[in-house]
Amino acid sequence: SAASDVYKRQHYYCSLCCTDVELKKIESTNKNVGIDLGIKDFAITSDEALIENPKYLQKSLNKLALLQRELSRKPKGSSNRNKARIKVARLFEKISNQRKDFLQRLSTELIRKYDIICMEDLQVKNMVRNHKLARNIVDVSWSEFNRILSYKAKWYGLSLIHISEPT
Repeated sequence: SAASDVYKRQHYYCSLCCTDVELKKIESTNKNVGIDLGIKDFAITSDEALIENPKYLQKSLNKLALLQRELSRKPKGSSNRNKARIKVARLFEKISNQRKDFLQRLSTELIRKYDIICMEDLQVKNMVRNHKLARNIVDVSWSEFNRILSYKAKWYGLSLIHISEPT
């Protein structure tokens, strides 16, 4: 049954530590781009390419609310509560994995297209204090995108420039 299947799934992780690894060199495109991050659209590039915001959390909120409601009605310490808790956790994990996949694909595409990438340096920590926008800001994952883009640019020897003042 599906309920017993909850306990059978396991995750395995493998961690490799490599030194002196040479990455494939990316051909120079002699192009540069500026990226303006946003909530409605994930980003708008200086060459007017619009990157749509997938809003993975927003799309899953109804299902998440239903699962959390079911969880709250289960008696504490019961095996059915544990199953419901695992369902909620699994949905959060799915949302997280979707978001990570989107960010990895987008960052790789930008790294391959451009030699110099300029983007605004947002103070996300301060922006999240606005309770009306906090959920949407967290769903967009600007900080994670910035982190991923930074290490990929460093890997391939490209320039990532952070602009503190938007112009």
